[in-house]
Amino acid sequence: MKAANTDNLSLQDIRRFLRRPAVWAVLLTAIYVVALATQATPYLLGNEEWRWHARTPGLGVRRRCWPALALLIAYLVISIWWIERWNASRRSRRREWALLGFLLLMAPAIQLALKSMRYPYPLEFYLYRTIGSHNGFWQTAVGIDDLGAYLSTYPDQMITSQFVHLPVHPPGDILYIWLWRKALEQLPAVAHAVAQVFRTYNCRALWFVRLEDAQIASALAQISIPLLSGLPIVPLYLLGRRVSSSRAALRAAALYVVLPSLTVFTIRWDQLYPLLMCLSLYWLHLGLERRRLGFFLLAGLSCSLASFMSFGNLTILLALGAYGLAHMLSAGPRTWWRWLQETWRGWALLALGAASIWIVYQAAYGVSFWDVFSTSMATHLYLGRSYGLWVGWNLYDFLTFLGVPIAVFLVAEVCRAWRSAIGGAQAVGPDSRLVLAVSAALLIVDLSGVVRGEVGRMWLLWMPVACLLAANYLTRCDRPLRFALVITLVAAQAFFFGLFVRMDATGMRRFEPRRPNTSAPTVGTPLEARLGDDIALIGYDLEPTVAEAGGTVDLTLYWRALGQPERPYTVFTHLVDEAGELHGQQDNMPVGDTLPTTCWQPGEFITDTYAISLSPDAPPGQYTVRVGMYDLRTGERLAVSAAAGHRGDSLSLEPIQVRPPDP
Repeated sequence: MKAANTDNLSLQDIRRFLRRPAVWAVLLTAIYVVALATQATPYLLGNEEWRWHARTPGLGVRRRCWPALALLIAYLVISIWWIERWNASRRSRRREWALLGFLLLMAPAIQLALKSMRYPYPLEFYLYRTIGSHNGFWQTAVGIDDLGAYLSTYPDQMITSQFVHLPVHPPGDILYIWLWRKALEQLPAVAHAVAQVFRTYNCRALWFVRLEDAQIASALAQISIPLLSGLPIVPLYLLGRRVSSSRAALRAAALYVVLPSLTVFTIRWDQLYPLLMCLSLYWLHLGLERRRLGFFLLAGLSCSLASFMSFGNLTILLALGAYGLAHMLSAGPRTWWRWLQETWRGWALLALGAASIWIVYQAAYGVSFWDVFSTSMATHLYLGRSYGLWVGWNLYDFLTFLGVPIAVFLVAEVCRAWRSAIGGAQAVGPDSRLVLAVSAALLIVDLSGVVRGEVGRMWLLWMPVACLLAANYLTRCDRPLRFALVITLVAAQAFFFGLFVRMDATGMRRFEPRRPNTSAPTVGTPLEARLGDDIALIGYDLEPTVAEAGGTVDLTLYWRALGQPERPYTVFTHLVDEAGELHGQQDNMPVGDTLPTTCWQPGEFITDTYAISLSPDAPPGQYTVRVGMYDLRTGERLAVSAAAGHRGDSLSLEPIQVRPPDP
């Protein structure tokens, strides 16, 4: 009998143990990470219609992973210690913002560290993701000469665009980069310094190095996105402090920093949108609680800006509507009519704010929201992907990219809130209203079928709020070390994502840093000449000294970089007769268009060869080779100074004799 009771108690203990979300968080995270590392099944990262790519880390990646791992550990130790010692009754504004500032700085730092595991020169990735052929936003923005003409014909521009993303996007992202370009034009020194660095990372792309400084430097608009990716932490904390508690809000902010989706999709435009979601919800909450109309308008304005950048952000309006409905229902049936009387003006202002940018756009350029939206949907809704398959896969993608441990506690919190709501509307508190609104809105978006693929990236704007909901559960059922366990598991998943998942192919050749030649070459004919401020010609080789008409003259120029030239200059080599008539030439950037002068490093020597073809009808006589450099964009030649007081825009080399071709 006693043994039976013992067995019964053991079974009950097992059941009780398995009901704990922390147990499932550990088990499911371990299973997911092991399956990811072993590439157990391709379905782990999607189905046949859309799938992210798994990869195995090479030796170099494994060697470079230690700094990222050390930074993650340091972040976990500091954030857990700081948050778990938090005492809301004794908090000071200085400590509060110091902690938020720490989280803001760590968001881009962790992303950079994780990306450095794959890219020993991280700027390569961030620059190439911006200027690569897959993107289109930067390429379009730097090519716009007349912004008004472009915006007034934007639906047509969407249809004819060669880039894959532009046909489904409104013009907000392009306008954002264009504004950066115009601002940098007003700061030429800054634009030049940035452009010079960027040019050295893409030396072989002549179309790129020839762009103006501000055009190249405007790539900073997208490169700087990771620096802004931590900003949702601030409105997330302010919202969480009001609907739950300071501790839950801080935990949510700390979880967001190591979110797998945030870290793996670094530099994507989607990193900007969570800020607008959190701001909209925070301002709406203030409007509903304080009955202040201005907050409703602010919520609408942030929605308008979000929709002008991506139509996927229209789901923010759904979240706001669901939150408003949950707020009304939680007040009880007897007060619904009074609630509507008190808030309808606010909702009208929210709607006006949400339409504001589109109203201005139509008034200024004659293009309506529907013109752009219908053009976008004509492409987006015909991707040939199955509705039924993605109803389930959307939620799977969202929960796994959110982080398996967060997903477990999110599900637990959603179940708790819905049980509370079904038990009676009066039992629904502020935190539960947010749970009900977000879970209902996400389910509607899922069932609508408007998203079919790339959910882990496209639903990133919902993830900070999901972190807050999971943190609510952690804080309500607070136990020692539970938060420490969850954030450690999330950080581990983010680390393994960086090792084993590829989301970020740039479509460009890997960057290889140049090793400049600093040893002086052997020169046949020494020469001392200077072109501009940063280039010296130290000599040349020229043969033959007697050439036939229709033949070829081989010329090797030996340059030395005195500094880093400001422009990618083109070298001209001209063969002229005694009358100054041109009978042969070769113009190109140095080393056969492969080493623009903007990529030269101070002190290096460059050996530059040319094969100058003589015209078949070149008359016999004495010819001179003239060399120099010019800016292809303006045609302006560099000033040349040489020994014996020579000044001009070209340099004459030793003469050669040209004779008629042999019969």
